[in-house]
Amino acid sequence: MKKLYDVVVIRSIAIVMVVAYHAYGMMYWDGHFPETAERYKDLYFIINQYILNFRMPLFVFISGYLFSFLESERCKYPTFTALVKNKFKRLIIPYLIFTTIYMLTTGMGFNLKILLSGWLAHLWFIATLFWCFIFTRLSGFFPYSHTLWFKCTLTAISFIFLYPDIPMIGFLGIQELPKWFFWFYLGYVISPYREQLFRYMSKRKIWLPALTAVYSLGLVYTVTFTGDEKESSWFIYPWQVSIVLLVWYITNYAIKNSSKAWYENRIFKELNRTSYGIYVLHYWLQVLIVSSSVKQILHLDELAANHVYAFPLILFLTTLLMSYIGAKILLKTAVGRFLIG
Repeated sequence: MKKLYDVVVIRSIAIVMVVAYHAYGMMYWDGHFPETAERYKDLYFIINQYILNFRMPLFVFISGYLFSFLESERCKYPTFTALVKNKFKRLIIPYLIFTTIYMLTTGMGFNLKILLSGWLAHLWFIATLFWCFIFTRLSGFFPYSHTLWFKCTLTAISFIFLYPDIPMIGFLGIQELPKWFFWFYLGYVISPYREQLFRYMSKRKIWLPALTAVYSLGLVYTVTFTGDEKESSWFIYPWQVSIVLLVWYITNYAIKNSSKAWYENRIFKELNRTSYGIYVLHYWLQVLIVSSSVKQILHLDELAANHVYAFPLILFLTTLLMSYIGAKILLKTAVGRFLIG
């Protein structure tokens, strides 16, 4: 049975980036370590906020990429009703359950308004992803939706919608759809043309240096305006598109031109299989670890002050391992397989 090894590799890379981003961000966000926050921000802000800032576009891109493959080549979700039922069970129900658990275990208390808004910590992604699936399928009901020109037009329009702040009702993450639909649909459009696009980019050698140049210039430009987010925001999206396409192309190039099946490595397989569970669990575990009670018991403030390089690295690796183990344990239970299987 045909398998998308690029999905396995890219999703593994994305989930590691997400855990790293939150672990290092903990060091200067939300007053977790107030005495050393500025020191950590000076050290890691640019790497964390800019070099790792394509982690979620990459994650959403690969979700749309895989959806297109499953829909067209595996004939999954044959009807709109089947899709809604499946994604409600796979995304909305887990979102409601895990968000409630997060509220009750982190000291914030249950808040129905926040729960229904779809915007809490990292769990917004699960709710918003539901709407990406739904609106992508709805786009297929338009005349000529199967044509490449329609798909390219919708991709361009959705890219434009990344820029304005569009007021939408805050309900189960739908308000975030304009910011994330483009990335999902970009993956959805590329997937059926992946072989043609790969050959085209390989034949036209200009694409690789062009994308690299856009990414490099975007990085330099954005870092220059780290003090003024509005000044740099216009270039962030082309920059993110360039690095997402670069990661996709380089991954496929490495897979197709390797004499060894490195992409079948157990690490990739395990990270890919548990990526949903790791995503759900990692930030919750990080918040618990840096809570005031745990900090007092383990003297984390002192450790953070004395080990500015080792401490966030250990936090990252520890929470990655703990969330992986937690996901593995959950997947051995019927309830866990229902929630993150």
